[in-house]
Amino acid sequence: MKKQIKVIFFAIVILIVVALVVGIVYFAFLRKDLRQSDSYKAIFLANGQVYFGKMVKEKRGYIELSNVYYIQMQAKASDAGKEATQQATEPVLVKLGSELHGPADQMLINRDQVLFIEVLKSDSKVLQAIEKEQSK
Repeated sequence: MKKQIKVIFFAIVILIVVALVVGIVYFAFLRKDLRQSDSYKAIFLANGQVYFGKMVKEKRGYIELSNVYYIQMQAKASDAGKEATQQATEPVLVKLGSELHGPADQMLINRDQVLFIEVLKSDSKVLQAIEKEQSK
């Protein structure tokens, strides 16, 4: 009986150690990619809005972004032959700060509103549009 208790106790200790090691590896190495401020991220919010920017840091339940962009649908130039009700739209990349109320190019996002975060690859069309915008 005592031998079984020792085996169970040893197994529990091993599981706890493995869980701690996995947690440390995850937070030390894997999540590091999401916090790198030199790469652009896509931040998907619960309301359907997506922001693109550089994640500066996470603090007290907030994510701080800089160099923020978002996509807005705008009407294409209308063709004379099309009806006004069937006017086509196209996505346009908008830099935060160009709005009427003139916000700073920095954003604090409530972490509870974030569904997920993706790191943009170098061949991302959004990243290419951001680089084109910045080179102007």
